[in-house]
Amino acid sequence: MSEAQPPGKTVYHLALLTVWLLTDYRLAIESKVLDFLAAMNLHIRRAVPAEAGLLTEIAHAAKRHWGYPENWIRRWKSDLTITPES
Repeated sequence: MSEAQPPGKTVYHLALLTVWLLTDYRLAIESKVLDFLAAMNLHIRRAVPAEAGLLTEIAHAAKRHWGYPENWIRRWKSDLTITPES
């Protein structure tokens, strides 16, 4: 049996385009998220270069949480890796 293949970049780009085209919904959701963050008294800041390793671990853990196969995650390694220069 062959290994499952991750969706191609075209599928990924079409998905991103679809999300972007739903601007009204996107703005409504952003507004609700901002309201939620304000109510929770959270602060979002830019990451610092020293956090690159931790952010990479989080990116990989997130994909695993949603059940993506390990072979897909290995293929996405460069996309999921955060560098201090990123």
